[in-house]
Amino acid sequence: MLKAKTVAVLFIPLILVNACKSGPDASAVAAQDAMDALRKIQAGTQVGMTYDQYSGLVIEAKAKAEKAARVLPDGLLKIEISNAIDSYTDGVAVWQMQLKSRPLELRYEPGARLLPKYSIQPMTGHQEALKIIWQAANVHVEKAALLLEGGS
Repeated sequence: MLKAKTVAVLFIPLILVNACKSGPDASAVAAQDAMDALRKIQAGTQVGMTYDQYSGLVIEAKAKAEKAARVLPDGLLKIEISNAIDSYTDGVAVWQMQLKSRPLELRYEPGARLLPKYSIQPMTGHQEALKIIWQAANVHVEKAALLLEGGS
């Protein structure tokens, strides 16, 4: 009986360690979840959606991006995911301005921050500004996808 307990005490930790090693990397899973959520927003901006749909997707993606940021090592993948969600979040601000029928101006937020950030001309229409912001987000999503595929 003592031998069985000794064997169990010695081998169970080894089995558990090996089981943990064979499972997916937590940072890779979190990064993929964030990318999936970003791709959903990307698809929605291409086919069209309502503000409520868009803002809901951004909230979901932001939570997943923040989770990925907590477990990913510092590096380009983490930066690109963060930049993508920041751009999509900026899109929420522009859409809110459109719903309030307020123009994007340099003297008021969010225009004071967003117009220079995306090289948007003052008094650009909301839809055109959204296209520019979404294009910037798409660049970050594509870069992050390449980094994730390459394992960086």
